[in-house]
Amino acid sequence: MNRNVFLYDYDNNKPLGWFNAPMLGRLVDPGIKYLIPILIAFNGARMIYGIRGGMLATFVILGTIIGTDWIYANHITLADGSHPGSPNQFIGAMVVGPLSGWFLKKMESFYLEKINKSYEMLVKNFGIGFFGILLALVTFFGWGWIMWGITWTMIQIISLFGSNKWLAPLMGIFTEPVKVSFLNAGVNQSWGSRKSGQPQSNKNNKVCRKT
Repeated sequence: MNRNVFLYDYDNNKPLGWFNAPMLGRLVDPGIKYLIPILIAFNGARMIYGIRGGMLATFVILGTIIGTDWIYANHITLADGSHPGSPNQFIGAMVVGPLSGWFLKKMESFYLEKINKSYEMLVKNFGIGFFGILLALVTFFGWGWIMWGITWTMIQIISLFGSNKWLAPLMGIFTEPVKVSFLNAGVNQSWGSRKSGQPQSNKNNKVCRKT
């Protein structure tokens, strides 16, 4: 279902449902792309190392989101020559958030108790900045490839099921967990899904990549 069904269709410049409110529709993309992953990452890290862990995770997940978009748009090409849509980073936030909090907790356990109290705030602030930049660079250049590896593997498995009519009914065993894991864009773009009788128009493909 189109996520703007009650708001506005930007592609065709017309209302879709109950509300003719294009200005409200602008809340949807930033919320899904940035706000929800940032909140997930912050809370995951906060559970590990309090507010400071959450602060670090918000910066790291931002690098994760932007880096994944860059990798998908410039370095990943499908068989037809197009670039796949970058997935929303809900899984990325669930992984990167707690790991960022755990990393900061471990790093500070080595030196924080040895710092003079008069310099503690300065060291803490510089520490978060340094570790934030370091982890953001790692996720910027690395996480997109991990996401694509997971997606590509699942697409290949689904394609094997889709090419065999006797195994096609079992494809849901793999597709449904993947969709729940927010990789539905990769599933909808896979050859296996189209082969098993689920064709999609270009417009639907465009919508699926945005969701």
